[in-house]
Amino acid sequence: MELRRRSTVSVAFLISLLLVLSFAGDLCFAENRRPKNVQVSLRAKELLSKEWKNLFWEFIDLWLEPDKGSDCLTAKCCIHKIVHDGRSLLSDPLGSVFEFSLMLRSASPRLVLYRQLAEDSLSSYPFDGETNSEHVVGDMSEPNSRVNVEPFVISRNLRSPGGSCCWVDTGSALLFNVTELLSWLDNSAKLDVGSDEQPELFDFDHIYFGSSIATPVAILYGALGTECFKEFHVSLVEASKKGKIKYVVRPVLPSGCQAASSYCSAVGSSDLVNLGGYGVELALKNMEYKAMDDSTVKKGVTLEDPRTEDLSQEVRGFIFSKILERKPELTTEVMAFRDYLLSSTISDTLEVWELKDLGHQTAQRIVHASDPLQSMQEINQNFPSIVSSLSRMKLNDSVKDEILANQRMVPPGKSLMALNGALINIEDIDLYLLMDLVSEELLLADQFSELKLPQNAIRKLLTAPPPLESNAFRVDFRSAHVHYLNDLEKDVMYRRWRSNINEILMPVFPGQLRYIRKNLFYSVYTIDMIFSLYQNSVPMRFGVILYSSKLITSIKEKDSNLPMSSVDNDTKNGEDISSLIIRLFLYIEENYSPQLAFQFLSNVRSGADDLNEETLEAHHVEGAFVDSILYEATINAMNEELPRIQEQVYYGHIHSNTDVLDKFLSESGYHRYNPQIIGNGKGKKKFTSLFTVYLGTESILHDISYLHSRGSVDDLKPVTHLLAVNATSRIGIKLLREGIHYLMEGSKRARVGILFYASGGASSPPLLLAKIFERTASSFSLHTFTEQVCKLAGANDLPSDDYRALLSSFSADMIKKQMDKVANFLYRQLGHDFGSNAVVTNGRVFILNDENPFLSDDLSLLESLEYELRIKHILEIIEGVEWQDVDPDDLTSAVILNNQNSSIHIDAVVDPLSPLGQKLAPLLRILWKCIQPSMRIVLNPISSLADLPLKNYYRFVVPTMDDFSAADYSVNGPKAFFSNMPLSKTLTMNLDVPEPWLVEPVVAIHDLDNILLENLGDVKTLQAVFELEALLLTGHCSEKNHDPPRGLQLILGSKQIPHLVDTLVMANLGYWQMKVSPGVWYLQLAPGRSADLYVLKESEDRSPSHPSSKLITINDLRGKLVHLEVAKKRGKEHEELLNSSDDSQVQEKKKGNQNIWNTNILKWASGLISGNELSRKGDESTLDHEKGGRHGETINIFSIASGHLYERFLKIMILSVLKNTRRPVKFWFIKNYLSPQFKDVIPYMAQEYGFEYELITYKWPTWLHKQKEKQRIIWAYKILFLDVIFPLSLKKVIFVDADQVVRADMGELYDIDLKGRPLAYTPFCDNNKEMDGYRFWRQGFWKDHLRGKPYHISALYVVDLVKFRQTASGDTLRVFYETLSKDPNSLANLDQDLPNYAQHTVPIFSLPQEWLWCESWCGNATKSKAKTIDLCNNPMTKEPKLQGARRIVPEWVDLDAEARKVTARILGEEIELNESRPSTLPQPASSNSKGQEEDTESRSEL
Repeated sequence: MELRRRSTVSVAFLISLLLVLSFAGDLCFAENRRPKNVQVSLRAKELLSKEWKNLFWEFIDLWLEPDKGSDCLTAKCCIHKIVHDGRSLLSDPLGSVFEFSLMLRSASPRLVLYRQLAEDSLSSYPFDGETNSEHVVGDMSEPNSRVNVEPFVISRNLRSPGGSCCWVDTGSALLFNVTELLSWLDNSAKLDVGSDEQPELFDFDHIYFGSSIATPVAILYGALGTECFKEFHVSLVEASKKGKIKYVVRPVLPSGCQAASSYCSAVGSSDLVNLGGYGVELALKNMEYKAMDDSTVKKGVTLEDPRTEDLSQEVRGFIFSKILERKPELTTEVMAFRDYLLSSTISDTLEVWELKDLGHQTAQRIVHASDPLQSMQEINQNFPSIVSSLSRMKLNDSVKDEILANQRMVPPGKSLMALNGALINIEDIDLYLLMDLVSEELLLADQFSELKLPQNAIRKLLTAPPPLESNAFRVDFRSAHVHYLNDLEKDVMYRRWRSNINEILMPVFPGQLRYIRKNLFYSVYTIDMIFSLYQNSVPMRFGVILYSSKLITSIKEKDSNLPMSSVDNDTKNGEDISSLIIRLFLYIEENYSPQLAFQFLSNVRSGADDLNEETLEAHHVEGAFVDSILYEATINAMNEELPRIQEQVYYGHIHSNTDVLDKFLSESGYHRYNPQIIGNGKGKKKFTSLFTVYLGTESILHDISYLHSRGSVDDLKPVTHLLAVNATSRIGIKLLREGIHYLMEGSKRARVGILFYASGGASSPPLLLAKIFERTASSFSLHTFTEQVCKLAGANDLPSDDYRALLSSFSADMIKKQMDKVANFLYRQLGHDFGSNAVVTNGRVFILNDENPFLSDDLSLLESLEYELRIKHILEIIEGVEWQDVDPDDLTSAVILNNQNSSIHIDAVVDPLSPLGQKLAPLLRILWKCIQPSMRIVLNPISSLADLPLKNYYRFVVPTMDDFSAADYSVNGPKAFFSNMPLSKTLTMNLDVPEPWLVEPVVAIHDLDNILLENLGDVKTLQAVFELEALLLTGHCSEKNHDPPRGLQLILGSKQIPHLVDTLVMANLGYWQMKVSPGVWYLQLAPGRSADLYVLKESEDRSPSHPSSKLITINDLRGKLVHLEVAKKRGKEHEELLNSSDDSQVQEKKKGNQNIWNTNILKWASGLISGNELSRKGDESTLDHEKGGRHGETINIFSIASGHLYERFLKIMILSVLKNTRRPVKFWFIKNYLSPQFKDVIPYMAQEYGFEYELITYKWPTWLHKQKEKQRIIWAYKILFLDVIFPLSLKKVIFVDADQVVRADMGELYDIDLKGRPLAYTPFCDNNKEMDGYRFWRQGFWKDHLRGKPYHISALYVVDLVKFRQTASGDTLRVFYETLSKDPNSLANLDQDLPNYAQHTVPIFSLPQEWLWCESWCGNATKSKAKTIDLCNNPMTKEPKLQGARRIVPEWVDLDAEARKVTARILGEEIELNESRPSTLPQPASSNSKGQEEDTESRSEL
């Protein structure tokens, strides 16, 4: 029997970690720092709306009554009731995903977004006696409390005037009670729906499904479960059903309204949002240099481990569950013995023979376990404790043989994962994304089930690979209207070329063309381009199509087809010049030669500028074989087409006498070209799902009588065209006629449905036309209808009695009601503007306008494309749903979990002893517990290991139902919990969070970089709390036919404040990033040179209210990736964005022009993920400097520290800098790895010593090769992001290592002339001869590469940021890094090797030797001249840092004592009374004293 017991805290050392959600920066009130966990019921609504929009409203109906759940007295009871109601609306698999997503808090960001919109709503309307900010901010005890709040703070205490819990925003007024609402509704018919006062709506908004389009908008802000929400909702639903308004709900719960919402409705509203879905690792740290702080931690807390452990797992040969069954009276002693075994079996080294089969032994244990997924998770998450027993396990040869056989197909150690056949990028996968993908698959399966498809057919559909979309689109331009300049098979100039078609298979040099006397390539071009390519003997046949734009315009206006003799027939009004030139061209071509005719055209074009009359218009036919007039594009197109021709020649399908053009165009050519349909036009293809509409009982799709081509009414039609026709518009009537012509031409694969509607104020004739058409289409043949209606004949075969009865009973109101229903469908489902016309083909949507009419040929093209690319393979599956299930192979190295009833199938190849295996194991286990998919997991360990593959412990944090209290209404959060960790091993903690998350520690008494449990003493638990500070908005910016616009500046903000954060575009892939919180934001080009030269290209997500900006919506925890396309303004095409004159005149422009970018840069740091909420700057700071005697240009110093010891060094470095200069100093610290204690101390220290500081960071880009070791990541931050991590206004910065002591005025180094070079480093000393054996740069690779240049040390360097950006040095260094870092033997000292390797491209100015001295490399003779002393490691003695510091630097002890004294005094304020605070230590400007006391008290408890 399996036995599980609670761990004994008195023996086990525990480490716990909690991650909370906070999109705020350093708020003024400690109690407001982190957001409360908004109502669980609101999250449930949002999650349901992701599946079906209508479920949102159904759930509201279920929970509308405030006394819902009145029988529940605990949070757990409430969550069970909410889950039960939510699952009742969903299928079982989707219900399981809904329940888990509720635990995961997936919808919390959406509710933060609604809070932002609610704040905007309240702040837009000042009330009597209140300013805008006063009725937005909840706690008004301090009127100036928002002075220094971070830009992206969303008020955590949203409060409306008068304490109202609900209000309605109409765009022109806020209504706080139902009486006001009813009065407004009475006058709503008089309101102008096109007014700018209408509130803006977004794609994520919940619009009531009965709402009318052309009606005033009413947005209800409130929370389900409150009485006011019920009252407002009932009134608004009634008004919406009557067609008076468009009703929208945005769920928010204002502060103080928890009491107004009773029972379950308020669950979670007062708790922090504790997140799951991330990993935590404790890595065994290399302590070669013993870099640990010897300070004693005096604070701590003892917690009991709430988790249980599986005692049935063997530990060193003992199975403790059986021992405890036999000797329960010895539980304490037995558990103590177990803990001893666990902590003493930690191994970070094994002998070579023990490592040999370790991967195979691991696979064998997993496969043979009763729960393979749990076994895999326990092994790779506790590997250092388990490796010894694994290495002693006897290996079955069959397992090893099968693994080796599998590795012939998949490389050893490679991990892969596929969901229903679709590969998933497991490097970037996270739990939130995975659940979204699973939810999408289950939703599709649900829809197929509703259509009564069998389960095996559903699985076949879900796992079928999508058809490959080819970029080659062939236009069948074969006609007499194409005039060819040349013929490779007949012209004399090509006679010397070989005619053997097999020559195309012969190898040639790269870029060399194949000159074969055969018309293999055809292109239709403009005249000038043809002559250029023709004269260069490009082996291609060239042609043109000539036409007159006036003639085309005339044809469009008359709605007629092109006359066959349009060019030959003169008109009485005379011909336009284009028609005349075409006639002359034809005459010359017929009577002389094509070459002479083309020469004539060229001469006409060259002399066109001298013509006083209208000049010749030249056009080219796009997309025939190539879509460009550039020579390079032509050659590229030929190279792309060449493999297809070679394949056909190789297999004998093309011979020397084959007409290649006829063959290809007959097989896959289209007679129509329309960029909008093909997808080459602006914007992406737009699709919509009609499934929910189709299943609706009153769906308009059921009212349609579909039209078919003659003789095909009973055939299955895989293609359905829905024509949305505005009967009052000319375009709509034309679309109707084209649809009829399309069917008359004959289509065996498609049917057409007509959706009539009318714009406002429609008269009776259009309504009557719609009714007549509907009656005719449903009763009579298309031929009869088109003949009688199109010819408008009085006498016809239609029964006059039916029409007489129809006309006599005609009701305009009834038809208008039906048309309103259609209009609402088009608006809600397709999202098109009222009054427009549309074509919907199998869910693909086209909105029509005057410029792009849809012709019958377009419908034919659309039918062919959609059938070939999207529908054909689905039709094949549907036509044969009889399949035989195939059992998977009987594998001994694979985990097979079968569930034939599941629509989800997971295929995975996993190396269980890898970081990816650590991440995948819990994800697979979660999926199995949640939805029980069918799984096949092939284990793929590395067969021959040279070192331990894992040197860490790992926990994946998963929320459970137990997070909801069974005692009260509180909601707790999931935690990472480590127990029985080794006492004598030094561990370092790292978080494995989803890529878009920016997290930082906020509570951590102990040093998370150097965890040594044996030093904890009586404190048995080490606890840390991290905070999700922000999400990441990233993107790539491109300019067509150009390199990415390096240095382009972007700003992001809200409606009221357009510039909250900013960033610049890298040359590397045009990459950029910003930090954001959930909300609605607007991205645009920054004022100044960026906006002067560039414009954002039009896109679908451009904001209607902000046409020059791009709408950015952040409504989940996955951040967002944005693709921006920009273009140079007309007349600015040849101007450069960055040039030296701009950089050299930054200051002059800054003073002379307030619109220049650099004057609006104050919030830069937050835009580049930096924490300028902690920046101390401004007039106050300047006065302090002058008061303290500091004057002159500010010295900017940059440093990075991780761990308590290096933070201790960092404080000493700060003091040594300040004591040796009288100039103002500003420090820039990398925020990523600073401890909460340091971030608490530094504001006070800055004010006491009179310096400024700023916390900055930059999230590692996903496309840049990642480092895995924490130390190497820190090194990378020193060098890789210098151009983007600092504000553009910063011109120079000095990097100083944290463990350095400064003895000179750093202003001297700051002012040094770098001779035009972007970087300045100090070369390594060479006068300590004892270290000659360690000077690797004097021999081998480095000696050859440096070519006489010095190898520099990276402990101190100067960066000229102006020159660094101007020369794209950052981009260059990242390119070198990307190339070198993939070799594990390169960049051993990353921050040092990279700039030294690149110095031939990114030149380095060598500083005088005295600027950096370290004992390891420099002799004592030069120590007295040293301006800085660095405590660099000594590879010979490996002396501990602290010991070396006290011995080498005489002043270090005094500086350390001073820094520790200041730190103790500051931290002592947290636990002492205010009276003990020294009078010389002022409070930081942006901190509220009361809030600070409460915050520090709460921390002191931990």
